[in-house]
Amino acid sequence: MYFQHLYPFPKSCVENRDVRFVFGASVQAVISGLDTECVKRVKALWNRFSATASELNVVSADNGFQLVIGGASAVLAENDSYAIHADDSGVCVVGRDAQALMNGIMSLMQLICPDVLDEGRESLYINAVDIHDAPAMPFRAIHLCLFG
Repeated sequence: MYFQHLYPFPKSCVENRDVRFVFGASVQAVISGLDTECVKRVKALWNRFSATASELNVVSADNGFQLVIGGASAVLAENDSYAIHADDSGVCVVGRDAQALMNGIMSLMQLICPDVLDEGRESLYINAVDIHDAPAMPFRAIHLCLFG
């Protein structure tokens, strides 16, 4: 993993550094279940986390809540909020809902590793990984009490 730790660290993360999904300056993704603003955020995040060396080209679909690049597929376990699967054929993130999918995509962004960033020779990769996660608490909040 390029970063030593994912934040927040998922409940289950199995990585295989011997297998990689390698990609370049342009990546085709199919995204289902996100509105136009969320898709714009995903594209901007991809560009930033790839050090502006890769652009995500998105095709919308109506197939639950998922992001698919290449031929990979992921399966949600019963207690998962989202799941990520990456192998040499591609990457897939699936979520129970739009927020879970966005959480999975934000975890995926942390897995992007630079290899070559020279213009015209861009090469990045994501190590093969299986991640399953769900929030530790269903609802989080903070209460501020201000006295005047």
